[in-house]
Amino acid sequence: MKLHILVFLLLTPALLAGCGANVFAAPAPTATETATLPPPTETATVTLTPSITPTFTPSPTATPTWVTQGPGAVEVPILLYHHIAVSPINSRYYVSPEKFEDEIRLLRDWEYTPITTSMLVNAIQNGASLPPRPIILTFDDANEDNY
Repeated sequence: MKLHILVFLLLTPALLAGCGANVFAAPAPTATETATLPPPTETATVTLTPSITPTFTPSPTATPTWVTQGPGAVEVPILLYHHIAVSPINSRYYVSPEKFEDEIRLLRDWEYTPITTSMLVNAIQNGASLPPRPIILTFDDANEDNY
């Protein structure tokens, strides 16, 4: 019995070493596929021919220069709107949404720039830079149709 145990103890490490992988060895390299690319195809060279028609090159729109106004009198139109809605009784205090949109579009086309009332007050009291053609839009009475 002692002989069997001795043989078992001596042969077990040898069998395990032969069957198992060596955890300390470097991993075996694996083959990877590489694609073989065909040689590049020649492309035609484009030859540009001059045109008789000149090419239009747009120039950037100049940014308006703001001008210092005040202190003192400063002229700024103020538009007052009460209701932006269709009038149920044909009231002069109503402007339809379509007419309001047309008026805003005209102001843009005429190059008006909206400013705040705070900007106007600052220009009157202290002098301040304002855009060319400043305008103030106000909405009276805080009606829901103003929003």
